[in-house]
Amino acid sequence: MIQPASFRRGDCTSPERKTNPNNNSINSVEVEIPLLAIDGCAPRIDREIRHAPVNQDPLPVELRMKIFEHVVAFDGPLPSDTYYLDLRVLAQVCKLWSDIVRCSPSLWRVLSNCGTATALWPTAFTRSASVPLTIYFINRFLTVESILRDYATTLVNSLARWEVVTLHLNAHTELFPPEVTNVAPLLRYLHLRADIGPEFRLNLHETWSPRLRHIKLEGVRLLNWTNSILFGLHTLMLRYKGPPLNELFAILTRCPDLHDLELRDITYRRDSHSRGALQVPLPYLRSLKLMDMNSATTATLLSGIQAPLCHTYFCRCRLLGPPDTEDTRLHSRLDPSSSTGSNITCQKPMEFIS
Repeated sequence: MIQPASFRRGDCTSPERKTNPNNNSINSVEVEIPLLAIDGCAPRIDREIRHAPVNQDPLPVELRMKIFEHVVAFDGPLPSDTYYLDLRVLAQVCKLWSDIVRCSPSLWRVLSNCGTATALWPTAFTRSASVPLTIYFINRFLTVESILRDYATTLVNSLARWEVVTLHLNAHTELFPPEVTNVAPLLRYLHLRADIGPEFRLNLHETWSPRLRHIKLEGVRLLNWTNSILFGLHTLMLRYKGPPLNELFAILTRCPDLHDLELRDITYRRDSHSRGALQVPLPYLRSLKLMDMNSATTATLLSGIQAPLCHTYFCRCRLLGPPDTEDTRLHSRLDPSSSTGSNITCQKPMEFIS
């Protein structure tokens, strides 16, 4: 059942404004349209992607007026024990609202399954027609293989319309099997998060997504770091899975336009065959976050990353020391340029926490 958001939320707006809506009141309702509950599957903006770049077209004025022209004023005083709107009129409004939402692809550009198994997930993709998609998909609670297979098929078939995508995967998901040959020409933001334990691998082809600018991988290992896609990256975030330290520096050299870099909870190992100091110039880097790694790894990264324009950074690392000494809980603030030989010019102190 469709319910206007103002009724569902118990809005106490006066009957005059409800029954004689003007353009301003209609405009105020427009922002609540994505929150409509439509057969248990509604376009929804989730917390994870609320700040992702999404373009939402406003509902045309003529459509909004057509909906609200069914809301008519009563003559005389309103009874205290009844609603101020005739339920039959309300039903007409709900039906028309439902028809418009179902037939307006631009209202289905943001899709989320919210971790629940619903058979209408493929239907939502159908209603979005050919518009670019923002997808937030969680399947950590889904274990039925038939449903997961349908979900995966729907996602893969819509690759050509991916624009902003966040996927939370579990052990039952096969991420982009080898037979997938589609490309994602519109994709510019990709965030993949996998539960700790299963091995997820992402294989990006050279022409898979030429517009990709933001990659965030949590527990997912990217296979081909030599991909030319990295050349245009602005944001790179790696968590739980990472290459050897010298390979990481080689990866960063392929990202000359990088603006934001975040490395977290990764045990980097330096290749025994690598020699000499590791250095990488990142002339456009503005933000750097290094978290939950040992102090030796952190010092190597700080001394090797050359980012003269970096002005925002956060560092939290584990101090090496015997587990039974107080040194392992030491909190100290150091100047990275003097204490670690860092090539990063920063305005705030670096925090080292065990």
